[in-house]
Amino acid sequence: MDAWGPVVIDALRIPEPVETLVLDSTDFWWTNRRTGTRRREFAVLLAYGYLPDGRRRLLGARASATARTSDYLDLLNGLGLPGPPLSVVSDADSAIAAAVKQAWPAAGAPVPFACEHHLRVRALQALERDKAHALGGRWGRRLDTAFRRPEGWAEFREACAPLNATAAWVAANDRLISRQVVVRHELPAHYSTAAAEAAAAKLRDLFGQRAFALRNARRTNALLGLARLHINNADDVGTYHRILREQASLNDGRAPVLQRTNRDGGTDPATGRRVASLR
Repeated sequence: MDAWGPVVIDALRIPEPVETLVLDSTDFWWTNRRTGTRRREFAVLLAYGYLPDGRRRLLGARASATARTSDYLDLLNGLGLPGPPLSVVSDADSAIAAAVKQAWPAAGAPVPFACEHHLRVRALQALERDKAHALGGRWGRRLDTAFRRPEGWAEFREACAPLNATAAWVAANDRLISRQVVVRHELPAHYSTAAAEAAAAKLRDLFGQRAFALRNARRTNALLGLARLHINNADDVGTYHRILREQASLNDGRAPVLQRTNRDGGTDPATGRRVASLR
């Protein structure tokens, strides 16, 4: 993984234009089986792309101790996209929004779009608190079209005015939703983070039980890079063999870097003990 993982990943990194970019994250946890307690180990930030020709790809998966703006910016910078996407779909995360603005600050920047599935779930939660969550009822019917066009959102907003929790939720999200329903018809028809969440579930299946042992950020990100190729069905044995053999031939049979040279954690000045880069 240290010496040869990046060789394969870099050789198969082919920048392509992206129509819609979906950004999300998932936390990896470790459970102490003796006590039953859980501890968050690290986050994996994901970038999923819809390409203009209809193909879909997991473009990036990056392990990080935090999920801040700087972490998402590192993820975006590492994608190597030839240009900005038309839209960026996320769960209205402020860290994602700030990173997107920094990555593409000029004219032609992508349109930020809040995941409609998460908006609907939170609206239903508010309606449930008001005991007005019947899907076939007055508010449930209007919720079906609330996020599709300006008229639908206006109808839902007006219908919810007599309610308490839902009216407060509408007021808090009115600016965000009003802005995106106006441009929704101009954007590619990708309005949720579902594809990124499905990829996150696959990564949790692959590495969830090993989260406690994954402490080196560089090595873990190389591992995630290979997992990304697997999810994209790009992990062909013949292709891997050709890439590795060509690289070895260029270096007289030696790996491009020495094994176990990428220890990227720091040292605790108080104890002198090595600190893991994912903790």
